[in-house]
Amino acid sequence: MDEKSSDIDYASTNRPVPRRGYKTLATELLSSKFPSIPKAFIRASMTKQQNLYAPTFIFLHELPPGTYTPIKTSRSNKTNPKNDGAMAQNKEFADEVAWVEAWVEGKQMEDERKRRRIQEDEDAEAARQLNYREHEEGGGLLEWYKSRHGLI
Repeated sequence: MDEKSSDIDYASTNRPVPRRGYKTLATELLSSKFPSIPKAFIRASMTKQQNLYAPTFIFLHELPPGTYTPIKTSRSNKTNPKNDGAMAQNKEFADEVAWVEAWVEGKQMEDERKRRRIQEDEDAEAARQLNYREHEEGGGLLEWYKSRHGLI
């Protein structure tokens, strides 16, 4: 990505649709990235997101389950060679796709951090409870634990 493209807020719907062919490329790529989502739903989502790839990708990525009826047989994940060539010629679109890929990676890292934090909190609480039971069974219950956890 060049300096100019790094200034673009790709998540925003308040920007013009780039040059001709962009919408077709975006729809085809979204269809391959979300093979179980019907193309009609993808097109409707594109319209709601001002026909922009990144906002539509984010919208589809964050859809809650049951928002759409999945197609019975997913589309193949093959990319159209004609679209690959068009994407190579359309640097603006390629930059936006790269931004989305970085966004997905960041989102996955954030989700993993949250999952680990929750697991660590659950493990710490399980350890506290085990420690409490051991002290209770051993007759050496710590008063600070009781008061701290509202057990007094």
